[in-house]
Amino acid sequence: ASKRIDKLTFALLDKAGAEIGEMLRHNAKLKLSFNVTPDQLLDPLFIEHFVAKISQANLNPSQLVIEITERQPISDIQAALRVSRELSELGVRLALDDAGTGHNGLSSLHALQAHYLKIDKYFVDGVVLDRKSSALVEALISFAKQFGMEVVAEGIETEEQRIKLLDLGIREGQGYLFAKPLSASDLIARAEQNPSLM
Repeated sequence: ASKRIDKLTFALLDKAGAEIGEMLRHNAKLKLSFNVTPDQLLDPLFIEHFVAKISQANLNPSQLVIEITERQPISDIQAALRVSRELSELGVRLALDDAGTGHNGLSSLHALQAHYLKIDKYFVDGVVLDRKSSALVEALISFAKQFGMEVVAEGIETEEQRIKLLDLGIREGQGYLFAKPLSASDLIARAEQNPSLM
């Protein structure tokens, strides 16, 4: 709401290019994700500024994922569809973040034509013990498949959650079970020690 995310997004792209750009360039299957609000995405100058920034940071568009939160409404569905198509043509992938918790629902799935659907930690927390949470996750997975999207589970903290999510068919996840937030140098060191991560 304060619009600080505009400057933050581009500052983070600069920092990522400087600190982990080489690691990304040497490992084509790695991807870099960052958050953008619906209003930011729909700004008429967003794509122009975004393209200039990733070029300046020497980042490969096909390794970038823009995460659009569902917690804020998309004010113009048609404009969102146009921007989504332009980004896809650049090779940039889109993710619908916080799925199932926000304002946009199925309309945003259609409008964004996203590549990823990210299941919010709220549902992951209950997936092992709460049948309703598990049923909601299954429904989100089903919707994602219908739209040709990959599913990512957020906030995985236990091995039990990981196993349950695998049983439900989810193959990508993030959370403290795998790693807490790392500095760039720690991330690079971890990747070098574990070639399978690369």
